[in-house]
Amino acid sequence: MKQVVNTEDAIENHSHDIKPDYSSEQMRTMVGRTTDTLRRTDSKPTGTTKEKGKLTAKQRMFVHYIVQGMSNREAYKQAYKPNTTNEGTIASNAHRTASDPKVRALLDASLSKSENSLINDEQAMRRHVMEELLKHSREMDHDGHKLKALELMGKAVSMFTDRVEKTVENISAETLKDELSKHLALLDAVTKH
Repeated sequence: MKQVVNTEDAIENHSHDIKPDYSSEQMRTMVGRTTDTLRRTDSKPTGTTKEKGKLTAKQRMFVHYIVQGMSNREAYKQAYKPNTTNEGTIASNAHRTASDPKVRALLDASLSKSENSLINDEQAMRRHVMEELLKHSREMDHDGHKLKALELMGKAVSMFTDRVEKTVENISAETLKDELSKHLALLDAVTKH
């Protein structure tokens, strides 16, 4: 018995059995597009790495707490909320986090920005204090209060610093030798008697 098969149906039903002939370059491109089913412990596909240059939220919080004045340990405890109470482990992890180049770069940038704002704040504070002292020196009824305000202003501008004048005399080596030999001769004369 001869079986009659429609050619189009046979091609449609068995098209998945036909393997196309791809070049090696096309295969590499296709493999590069596929995602691995194998996963790392952090649920990322194997073969991927953490993005360089980006900090995690916890790392940013760690830097924030250090800029606020906390120690590395305190900042680590606040940012990471570790499950352990072992101070050695916390200190080690805090050191490792602080030593990370990305964290270090953000920390250095944040600290220099903080120092600049502190300097600006210091200048603004100095200006405010001087303005207030000037105002008090003009408005106070009591002479003692006026004098105290003026004294504080004078101290702020280093008006009342003690000055010590020093004179440096250049003496030659020969002169020093002569004086030393005279002193030694006097010392010998005193010790002999």
